[in-house]
This record gives sequence, structure tokens and C-alpha cells, in this order.
Amino acid sequence: TDISNTSNTNPGAKVLERDRNDYKFKIYGSFYAKYNITKDLSFKTTVLGDYQNTRRDRWQGVLSNRNGASAAKFSISTENRIHLVIDNLLTYNKIIGKHEISAILGFSAEKYDTTFESVNATGYDSDLIKTISAATTISNAESYEYVSRLLSYFGRVNYAYDDKYLLSLSIRRDGYSAFGPDSKYGNFPAASAGWIISNEDFLNESEVVNFLKLRFSYGTTGNPFFDTGDDIINNYPYLSLIQSTTAVIGGSPTTAFNPINIANPDLKWERSIEINPAIDFGLFNNTITGSFDYYKRTSDQLLLNNPISATTGFTNALVNLGKVENKGKDIELRSRNITMENFRWSSTLLVSKNENELVDFADSNGL
Repeated sequence: TDISNTSNTNPGAKVLERDRNDYKFKIYGSFYAKYNITKDLSFKTTVLGDYQNTRRDRWQGVLSNRNGASAAKFSISTENRIHLVIDNLLTYNKIIGKHEISAILGFSAEKYDTTFESVNATGYDSDLIKTISAATTISNAESYEYVSRLLSYFGRVNYAYDDKYLLSLSIRRDGYSAFGPDSKYGNFPAASAGWIISNEDFLNESEVVNFLKLRFSYGTTGNPFFDTGDDIINNYPYLSLIQSTTAVIGGSPTTAFNPINIANPDLKWERSIEINPAIDFGLFNNTITGSFDYYKRTSDQLLLNNPISATTGFTNALVNLGKVENKGKDIELRSRNITMENFRWSSTLLVSKNENELVDFADSNGL
């Protein structure tokens, strides 16, 4: 029976005659083992992971639409995902007189394994049996699986002398399975230095400045993640991918295959390069404290969908393109105005200025 004499869906039926459910099951855990090789050198390994099952069903009843039973439909999908991470760290700490040294050497591996299945069905004449087998037509059944892998090698050395001069050097080499054979890995170095001027002899007796530190850092980071709207393309964009379809040849349907992307074996990591000079201070026994920071971050090799000629069969392709510059200044001032046993009054002033510029965006529509 039609529930409406108009072309619009009855709003009550749209709510009451539709049933949507998500069922999730997740289990996770972790453990680690640590061994002290010497009093200065130790090794730690950590294993953690999780398993997640997600089942979704969507029912649209025979009274949910003015077209009656012909619009009734049911769909089920199931997704299983296994996530596993293994970290191995070799740590060294040593104090020799006024010298303090700490170092880390590590390896990390991470993987995701995902399977997905779904099926849609139509042809129901009642709401009594909500199963796939009760339908007269089963269509749009699909299943796929995909994997992703992330490998990282990294090291860091920190050095301090006499609690005055600080230096830190680090390097990462990260690999991601979604990129082509010649560009899976990216190298990301970083360095920072600091000088605690207030620990120098000429400021030791100062009644005004009790803490003063200059610091400077330079570093590069990488980002391998992007979203094309398709999980298969997200994990294998460097390959030419196809999907099955149906074609009619000689009046008879037959199985065929369509391309779903344009392969780009040259895809690589997005990169961000940042510099950050700054000064931290404390005055009058830390009654007034604060910091001044300047930063400049340049991100390039952005993973973007770039418009291409429709004669290729596609409207865009995933590429590394564009450059964005972000720079600014941050000022922070804090004061302890009154400190009593039962009353405290402090103040904080924050001032920020930020500028964003699209240095190079070519004809991409992703920025």
C-alpha cells in the first residue's frame, strides 16, 4: 500500500521503516621485554596489536517508500582488520664528568591486513524476514582485501655539557608500501641546539635574570597518508588497478574489467621542513617567565589529486605537487602577581601571528 500520494517520502516511514545497525568487536593487547646489557646499555622490544570486526546491515522496509515493496532492500557488509606493531629500541645513557650522553637506535614495523565483503539484495514483499536469502534478487556483491606496511629505522643522540650546552641529532628512514619500488623510503633528519646562558658564571649572581635559554631546531618530517575515496587505490596507487564488471558482447553478458586509476610509480612522501629559533626566560626569581618563538614550516611534494584530461578516462590523478609555507611568531608571558597561603593570582598573556602562503599550487584543486 502506498503511504503517500506525492513524490516525497513520508518522513515518519523514513525513520520507522528503516533499520541500520553497526556491530563492532575489538580486542587489543601489548607486552614488552627489557634487558639491561650493561648499566648504561639496555634493549627493549614491544609488541602490540589489535583485531577488529565490523558488521553493518541496512534494511529499507516495504513501507519506507511510496513505491512500496519494489523499493525494499537489504544490505550486509563485514570488515575484518588485523593491526600489528613491533618496536625494538637500543638505549644508551652515560655521564662522564660534566658530559651527559644519551642515544637511541631503533627499528619499528607496522602492518594492517584488511578484508571486506558486502552484498545487496532486493525483492521483498514483507518485513517479516530480513535476510539475504529471502530476497528474489541478489546484486552488487563484492569482496576485496588489502594490506599496508610501514617500516622505520631511526636513531637519536643527545649531548649536554655542564648543563649549559645542549645538542640533539636524529635521523629517520621510513618506508611505506603504498609507494613505488623506487620511492618507498624517505629520509628525515633533524637537529637542535640550546644554550642555557643563565648557568654561565657572568649570570650566576644576577638578581634579575635567573633563567635564560637560547634554542634553535631544524627538522624534516614526512607524511605518507592520503585519501582518494577508495581503499584499494589508497593502498596501491603506484599500480594500474582494475575491477570486474559486466559487458554485453553479441547480445550476451560477459565478464569484463575496467581500470579504476592511473598508476603513478613515482609517488613519494610528503615532506615538511621546519626551523624554530626561540628564547626562554625567567626574571625576578621566576616571578615573570615567558618565551619568544619564531617558526617557519615549508611543506612540499604534497599528495594531491591533479586534474587531467578526460580523454584518459579519468578526471584526476594522484601526484606529488605543490608547496605550502606556514610561518609565524608566538609570544608567551606569565607572571605570579600574588602568592599567599590562601590566595594566589597569576597572569598569562599569549600573542600569536601566523601567515600561510600557497607558494606553488599549479593547477591542483586539492589545496
